[in-house]
Amino acid sequence: MGRKVEGLKQALKNLSSRDIPGETIGEVFQNFNLQYDDIVLTVHVKDALDEDIASPTITLKTGDTQDSGTSVTAETNGTYVVKFGKYNIAVAKTGYTTKKAILSFGYTEAKAKVASNTIVLEAAEG
Repeated sequence: MGRKVEGLKQALKNLSSRDIPGETIGEVFQNFNLQYDDIVLTVHVKDALDEDIASPTITLKTGDTQDSGTSVTAETNGTYVVKFGKYNIAVAKTGYTTKKAILSFGYTEAKAKVASNTIVLEAAEG
């Protein structure tokens, strides 16, 4: 890789605090811009038998610290619009154990403009 490409990658990293992939100046700029594109996230909630769980409570927030960050509101069709980065999610339903996880969306998801995640809830004991 040329010094110009490496210099550009370093400058963009200094601006965004992110490593920007790419082999050419064009690829680097394209990937840098992807971090600002919308990603449509679909969350599937299933039980241990791979059956859909109806009407779970899903809380999605920005950042990789569980239970903190800005809430992301679901669209009317049940999807979420997110951007490049990390999000924390909590999924709950009466009769099941609440599941928490960290979701990460990178350049691959931003380029595709879609992402899907399946959360499996275990039946509550007792």
